Amino acid sequence: MSTSSSLWQSSLADFQHAVETRSTPGCGAAAALNGCLGLSLILKGVRLHRGESDRDLHRRLVAEGDALHDALASAVDDDAAAFADYLDAQHLPHDTDAEANRRDSALREARDASIRIPLAAAERCREGLALAVEALAMTSEAMRSDTLAGATMLRAAQEALLIGVEATWKHWPTRRRAGSWRRAVVRFVPTLAPTVGGWAWTPDRGVALSAICFSPVSARSTTLRPAIEKPAPG
Repeated sequence: MSTSSSLWQSSLADFQHAVETRSTPGCGAAAALNGCLGLSLILKGVRLHRGESDRDLHRRLVAEGDALHDALASAVDDDAAAFADYLDAQHLPHDTDAEANRRDSALREARDASIRIPLAAAERCREGLALAVEALAMTSEAMRSDTLAGATMLRAAQEALLIGVEATWKHWPTRRRAGSWRRAVVRFVPTLAPTVGGWAWTPDRGVALSAICFSPVSARSTTLRPAIEKPAPG
């Protein structure tokens, strides 16, 4: 996607308007943006830390955080573009066998991208949550609320991305192809639990959301809160 049409390069007001009034961007792009902002809150504490710290750890966290941020920023545009390609493919002619084959191929490629891109972005969110735990040692007590808020936003972004993935595979015309993507998420979801918690998987339900929006903070941050409540060095 060119810079001139890039959602990432647009103003927040323009992005919000596009989400509300156009078919695309949808939940994937919006979730990826939310993940970017959450990661920025986590990295703020690392970048602005003025106490004694391990410089190698500091450099590594910043470098890893920047790479994750770039990946999520790219997903904002890539997810929207994939869904736009799918909408375009639906309107391709299919009167002849050749046209129908071209249309089916374009639809298949667009569906694949519409799952592959948010699934990769959800993995980046998981990595960002792991980084948040490490970042606590580099974050002053005054900014640990930013770390907790950022991790909560990353978790919400991750959940929203997987909601979109689940919705997309349910619309695959062939059960075999849908099943291959479903297995990818089945493999992915258990990796979330050690860091994030609150996930459940059942064959008929798919990804079950935790009550992140309605539970008290202490109930949705069991990994980070004990560390946040400890005084930070420096």
